[in-house]
Amino acid sequence: MARDPMVEVELVAAPGSPSGGTADVAAPVAAAAAGPDPARARRRRRLLVAGAATVVAGLVATQAVLDARERAAYARVADVPGVLLPVGDALEPLWPADRVVAAGEWATTTWNSPLTRSDGVALGAAFGDDGVPRAGAFDGTTGEVLWSVPLAGAEPLQVHDSGGWWIHCEVTTGGRDLLACLVPLRHVPAEPVEDDDPAVTGSVVATAAELVVLDAHTHAEVLRVEMEPAATFTLLGDLVVTARAAHDLSTTVAARDLLTGAEEWSRTTSPGTARAPRHGDPRESTPRLATLGDTLLVQHGTSVERLAADGTLVSTAPVDVGEQDLAFFYVARERLPVLQVYAPGSGSGRALVLDPDGAWVELPDSEPVRLTVDDGSEPDLLLLSGRDGPGGTGEPDGIGGSSGLVAWDVREEEIRWSLPSEPADAALVLDGTVYLSTTQGTLVALDLEDGTELWRAEPGPDEPWPGDYSPGVATDGRILLLLRDRNAAGAAQVPTATAFAIGDGRRLWSQALPDGIDWTTSAGRVLLGRGGDEGLVRQAFG
Repeated sequence: MARDPMVEVELVAAPGSPSGGTADVAAPVAAAAAGPDPARARRRRRLLVAGAATVVAGLVATQAVLDARERAAYARVADVPGVLLPVGDALEPLWPADRVVAAGEWATTTWNSPLTRSDGVALGAAFGDDGVPRAGAFDGTTGEVLWSVPLAGAEPLQVHDSGGWWIHCEVTTGGRDLLACLVPLRHVPAEPVEDDDPAVTGSVVATAAELVVLDAHTHAEVLRVEMEPAATFTLLGDLVVTARAAHDLSTTVAARDLLTGAEEWSRTTSPGTARAPRHGDPRESTPRLATLGDTLLVQHGTSVERLAADGTLVSTAPVDVGEQDLAFFYVARERLPVLQVYAPGSGSGRALVLDPDGAWVELPDSEPVRLTVDDGSEPDLLLLSGRDGPGGTGEPDGIGGSSGLVAWDVREEEIRWSLPSEPADAALVLDGTVYLSTTQGTLVALDLEDGTELWRAEPGPDEPWPGDYSPGVATDGRILLLLRDRNAAGAAQVPTATAFAIGDGRRLWSQALPDGIDWTTSAGRVLLGRGGDEGLVRQAFG
């Protein structure tokens, strides 16, 4: 708390008052009228100033201890992905006015595929309004575009009035910072399909592609090799692994050296392994890739394979889905492979997790909760939202769906704890605590191990929430931010950011976001303010 600086003042005794010690009642009136002893007054002034200095020094020392504790608390979590820069008593815009437009364009590009260098700078690539594919490095904390380079010539069918298509890129996670991008080229109009699916009508497809690898700091080109246009890729150590499907629905997975392009190994499956395209687009047959530690996961149409870094088969898990089902997998909490399956025309679905033995285990609810921050606490626990449980029974303590939150123990294959009738689809995990943003607009802190409620912050009477989804939640490790957007509660609702103490849920402050910003999302170490029908990035906050 700020205080006015101490100033030196001289205190004198009022006429007739004792100047110190025991009063002499027999002293003559004339002696009192003579005023205070100057020497004694100077001594008192020195003692007073010295005492004030001691108090100020104590306050400074106390504040220094508190500042040191806050710095230590932040330093402990600063390297956890998704933790924001330290936030003060309000969110402040980070980009100067003369950088907002260019910064917003690059923020939209890089954060559609959030990749960062070892120093936190965002990397990405996209087709510009002129149809030129460009890669760039962008500092989200300052709005500065550090570099931008074309990856190929202009593609006439990729010219757009506002905002181009982003390009699939990956970045190395150790050693030298490299940015690898699969650049689609020579686009032609997509062939019409029988059901006239709006997802492909009027779209374009590439007839060629190149894998381009750049030094993420100098943007010097390291590698450029031709690729199949419908292929996908990922990075595994110092390898770039690609996957594609052939016309006979066989699949080929191959690994190249990231620096030289030399092929290290290749693996081709039998015909019929890949899924037939549901809408006539051959890209729908392309296998999906993900890394799990130092191994590779490959989703074919009939199975998910796990391969070692040298290409040898570790395990195979058959996938039992209908021909028209939408099925995709990803790695949750950096170590739990999850397969989600949705039937045509159905909003609900089912989810399965791959156990250590390579078998799929069906989960009690279909929607793993999105974690904006995850420090790895309780790594065998998977949080599931029960709003769309596959069975629809509404029972939180049994397989078949619930109307609340379920904590599933992957190792024991059982529900460890649940939070009935309180679904949440946004949360963060830090220091053994899960902070939930519920669909009722409530912020709840729970012990992640056993679900014990630590504190709860209810929305105020002037903070309505429609209940369709959860407000966003973010943290800098010291406070929690609940991020309410302009949503179905009414167009007049003003987007807000409200801060709560992470230790006990005390409300610290709340502020309305500037005009033109409809919602915010955490991106790296900042919050991006977005607005309009296209969700363009208009400012960063921290």
